[in-house]
Amino acid sequence: MEGSLHLSVNAFSHKDDFPLPLQTTPQIIEEFQKLDISEDDVFIVTYPKSGTHWMQEIVHLIYANGDVSKINASHRTTVAELVDVAGPELVASSVSNFLVQMDLPPPRIFTSHLASRLLPEQIWQKRFIFGSWFDHLLDYSAHVDKDFFLPVFFEDMKKDVESVIKRVSSFLGRDLDEQTVQKIIAASSIDAMKENFNEDTEKVVALNDGRMPRDIFVNKGTMLQWKTRFTKEQNERFDEVFQEKMKECELASSYTSRL
Repeated sequence: MEGSLHLSVNAFSHKDDFPLPLQTTPQIIEEFQKLDISEDDVFIVTYPKSGTHWMQEIVHLIYANGDVSKINASHRTTVAELVDVAGPELVASSVSNFLVQMDLPPPRIFTSHLASRLLPEQIWQKRFIFGSWFDHLLDYSAHVDKDFFLPVFFEDMKKDVESVIKRVSSFLGRDLDEQTVQKIIAASSIDAMKENFNEDTEKVVALNDGRMPRDIFVNKGTMLQWKTRFTKEQNERFDEVFQEKMKECELASSYTSRL
């Protein structure tokens, strides 16, 4: 792992045994769970570093009909349950992202890394550092048959992003013409997103108001990075754990078929 940050597990707070990142608190999560949900709200739920901001960009571009000028820094990086600050010492004196989003015109688009049980309770009533990756996938596998739930794999986005954009736009009830689809493909490319996120970071740095820089959110955008990070022994051990934990997981079987 790059860098020299060493944190004890005890340094993190928890909500219902779910470890919370430093930019939130159990109290914020409790308030988020009480959020009033509308039929046209959209929730993008991912495990961190699984194409979160790429999907954010695509969904916002779908609603903007491919017009990148309508997308701003908050659209690109906002995670609902977090507070937009650079350090945990600023959390208590700042407003959580979902409170800022509450009064936005519909459709409101929320992004989250939480387990399903910590999302707003009305989601499951109205139809419409983050723990283990295994637990995250198993948690959401329970919802694959719901018609308001659309699983999307990073590997599919890499192999055929045009098909993914069309599938997501259809799921959202948005009828896009071919020209708009091509505009979204161009505007959501890794190079375009890096340029936009770098511009957003320059604005944040200039304001010097304690918010987190934006350019940290766009990674390499490549698959199979484990090949340069795992030793042969580590990969064999991971395969053993994967088979043990995920043998009954429908999403996991779909995932392995894409590699």
